Amino acid sequence: MTEKKNAHTSVRSANAHAKATTTKAKETTARAKDTAGEAETTAKTAAASAATTAAHTAHVAADKAQVAAEKAVATGRTVAAEAPKKAAAAAGSAWMALKARKV
Repeated sequence: MTEKKNAHTSVRSANAHAKATTTKAKETTARAKDTAGEAETTAKTAAASAATTAAHTAHVAADKAQVAAEKAVATGRTVAAEAPKKAAAAAGSAWMALKARKV
């Protein structure tokens, strides 16, 4: 009878140990799921932040390019407006030099 009692006690002990191990495994799985969820949230936040930063950088670069283009156009207009004046001044100087030579 004592052997039967010990066998039942061993089975009960094994069952209790199996239940405890199963509970620990479930807890570990739950923690792993939580960690994976947090990692996913962090990754999404980082991706959104990177996209926002890239968009902002592109916008700033476009603004700088527009300002540079406007300056180039303004410089071109100035050069184009001054070219006839310089040509007329050079022609006037040449004419004065020619007149002075004749005199």
